[in-house]
Amino acid sequence: MNIIIHGPGRSGTTLFNKMFSYHPDFVWLSSWHNRFPNQAWLGVLNTIYQNQWFGKDWSSARHIPKPAEAYGFWTHYFQHFITDANLEPEKVEDCKKFIKSLKQISGKQNFVTKLTGNSRKTILDEVFDRDYLVLWIERDPRVVISSYMKQRWFYKNKPKEFAKLSMEEKIKFYAAFYKKHFDGAQLLDRKILKYEDLCKEPLVFFENLFNDLGLKFYDSHRTIIKDWDLKTVSWDDYSKKYTLKEIELFNSTLKEELNALNYTI
Repeated sequence: MNIIIHGPGRSGTTLFNKMFSYHPDFVWLSSWHNRFPNQAWLGVLNTIYQNQWFGKDWSSARHIPKPAEAYGFWTHYFQHFITDANLEPEKVEDCKKFIKSLKQISGKQNFVTKLTGNSRKTILDEVFDRDYLVLWIERDPRVVISSYMKQRWFYKNKPKEFAKLSMEEKIKFYAAFYKKHFDGAQLLDRKILKYEDLCKEPLVFFENLFNDLGLKFYDSHRTIIKDWDLKTVSWDDYSKKYTLKEIELFNSTLKEELNALNYTI
């Protein structure tokens, strides 16, 4: 089984990836594969994280291999990983061989990794021979866009330009960015999951998910999920920061997406 944890960014993919990756039947690309994209044997060290060696939660440890988006790994094999353009057959084969070796060396039949943003369907189809499932994480689009603004995406090094933008301009700019990924995701074979459901009842969330996927929910994994300290930031929290006019702009601009995902307007 090959699983791609995916989403528009700022939707909870990092949290979900951290929680899912404790499943002992999966191997994943670690933060170390960003630095060493040819070293499949490093996947063996995933057990430090998965088994919580020495009774420690290693998810925040700086130098321990942890599940990662591994953008550096993908750009090693696909120079233009942000798009599906100009795939080199030799690079595709090298990437396929790496993932096969990663599974074999680790003694795992299942692979999971995280992506965000563009769907990259063509690349995924080629690397996994169309044998993969996307777990697409959605979150209230208004919260996602608010988070883009809070993080100043695309403007982190241009604070003066960001400050010149009106709130209306920011909402429209980041809404267009979100919509691009929302529309692109329609092409994927995916199962849509909601960040809010994950945070509300994480044990129920994973119980249902693993049951749907035909996977065992191990007691050790269940304990980790049960003890996870989750802090939810909802649209109710963010909406207090906006004027009524700005809230109306959010709702009108994102009406189609909010309705499709069953979020209340």
